[in-house]
Amino acid sequence: MEAMLDYKDAYRRMLRIRRVDEGIRVRYADGYMRLPVHLSLGQEAAAIGVCMALRPGDRIFASHRSHGPYLGIGGDLRAMVAELHGLPEGCTGGRGGSMYLEDKQAGITCFAIVGHCISVAAGYAWGLQISGLQKVAGPVAVAWLGDSAPETGQFWESLNLAATHSLPLLIVIEDNGYATQTPLAQRQPGAPLERRLLHNVSSVSVADDRNGVENVWAGAREARAAAEIGPAALIVRTYRYCAHVGMEDDGAWGYRPQAEIDAARKRDPVEALATSVTVEARGTIEAEVDAEIQNVFNWAEARARMERVTNPLS
Repeated sequence: MEAMLDYKDAYRRMLRIRRVDEGIRVRYADGYMRLPVHLSLGQEAAAIGVCMALRPGDRIFASHRSHGPYLGIGGDLRAMVAELHGLPEGCTGGRGGSMYLEDKQAGITCFAIVGHCISVAAGYAWGLQISGLQKVAGPVAVAWLGDSAPETGQFWESLNLAATHSLPLLIVIEDNGYATQTPLAQRQPGAPLERRLLHNVSSVSVADDRNGVENVWAGAREARAAAEIGPAALIVRTYRYCAHVGMEDDGAWGYRPQAEIDAARKRDPVEALATSVTVEARGTIEAEVDAEIQNVFNWAEARARMERVTNPLS
């Protein structure tokens, strides 16, 4: 029997990412989170569509825009919010911040350096192969990148290694159209990402703007199956609502037309999925998620205030 996407579960997971990032955005000015933050607002379907297609034993190595994959794969929410507040209860003891989230039990580690995570993921995939842990239908390593990562040297070196040794590596590229403020057309004219994945690496391309998370999930299942016998890529066309880094809407900066941002918001992936969930179920999910997020932020801010009293230099 063909697998079906669990809409309620997907909606809960996507809404959770949305509410966490909205909470960060609203509360950032309070001064308890003093670190650079790359929000995933608008890219929730990419995160959840992929994570719901992964299997136990798969391990994610993600980039600096980490909130979506971290929460999507089941990373500890309280440990994440504590990390953003620089608290010892944080997932890296309050020392790494938003770009270095890690939850070993959930199976995710994040890196700030663009393109760096694919080198670690390729090494992990090689370890799976050498150890014999990766056999038919075994676990895969997941390199989770943005669309500027394929412009780095280590991306190509890692891809060559993975292709040469047929490593179980799934490359997820969230293509939100911009490397900081530069669109793809200005960086690589006439060269879409699919044409730049050489070494006979198969690729699946999906967009999160029509059937949203279900579209991503189906593509991720296909790409993950291919990655069991050699490197495969999933390219997800998505869109971020806020600036590359920080809390602002950056339409006024001029590099992204406001009409483009407005059009993307009309295709909002969370709102699109909400129509596939009953009104009653949606209300229950929203109430539970809102309460969870409110409680964890209240706890973190109270702890941060206490930390400042006991350790004024923190």
